[in-house]
Amino acid sequence: MFSTTTPARMQITDYYHFTDQEMRIILLGEYDCDMPAPMDLRIAIFKINRLRFAAATATKPTPAAAAAALAPLVHRLLDDINAADVDDWCINNAVYGLEHSLSLARIFRLAVRLFALLTLPRSATTRWARAATAAAAPNNDDDDDDEKNEDPYRSVCAAQRTELLARMRALFPQLEYQPNLRWPMVVAGVATATATADGGAAAAAADRAFVSESLRIIWEQPVVACGPMRCREMLQRFWASGKTEWEECFVEPVPC
Repeated sequence: MFSTTTPARMQITDYYHFTDQEMRIILLGEYDCDMPAPMDLRIAIFKINRLRFAAATATKPTPAAAAAALAPLVHRLLDDINAADVDDWCINNAVYGLEHSLSLARIFRLAVRLFALLTLPRSATTRWARAATAAAAPNNDDDDDDEKNEDPYRSVCAAQRTELLARMRALFPQLEYQPNLRWPMVVAGVATATATADGGAAAAAADRAFVSESLRIIWEQPVVACGPMRCREMLQRFWASGKTEWEECFVEPVPC
C-alpha cells in the first residue's frame, strides 16, 4: 500500500520480480485490517504499482509509445478488477460480520478500480473506459450530441468517485475500526480534484470536507501512526493547487 502514495519512479521495487502466484502465497492467510480486501484486489494493487513504475521508467522513444505497449496489460487488469469475486471472499473472511465485510470489499473494488484509472497511462484507461461505456449501453443510438461529445474517461471516473463516496459516507459512521477506510479515503480525495468541473463547487467542497474530516478521525485512533494525517496534508495542498493528477498530489513518498 505504501507504494500507492509514492511517486511512480520512487517506489520500492524489490518485490516486483515475484510472480503473481508467489505474491498470492506471500499474502495467503494474512488479513490486513487496514486493507480488508479480497486477495484479487490486493494483487491488483501490486500490478497497478508495477505498471505505474513501468510507465514512468519506460525506454520507448515517446510516452505515447510506452502507453501503447502497456495498454493490453492495463485493459486486462481493469477487466480482472471488475471480475473479482468479492462476495465469495467475504463469506470466508467475514471478520467484521458478513454485511460489513461485503460493504468493505465493494468499497475496495471501487477504490482499486479508481486508483488504476487515476494512475495508469491515460490513453489506455480512456480506451478501456470507452469500451466499458459502450458495453454498458449496447442499444444506445447516441442521438444526443452531449453524449457523443462526453469524455468516457471523465464520465467513468466521476461515476466511480460518486459511488465510492456514497458508500463510504454510509459505512464510515458504523465501523468499529474506522482505519479500515484509510486508503479508499485517500483515493477518493485525489479523485475529487476534478469534482468541481463534474458536479459543481458546492458538491466538491462537501466531498473534500468529508474526506479531510474522516482522515482526521482515522488518525486519532490509538493504533494509527502519522500516515493518514500526512496524506490529509498532502491532499489539502493538492486541492489548493488546482492540480488534478495523482503524481501531482504525492510528489514525495508518504505512508498511508
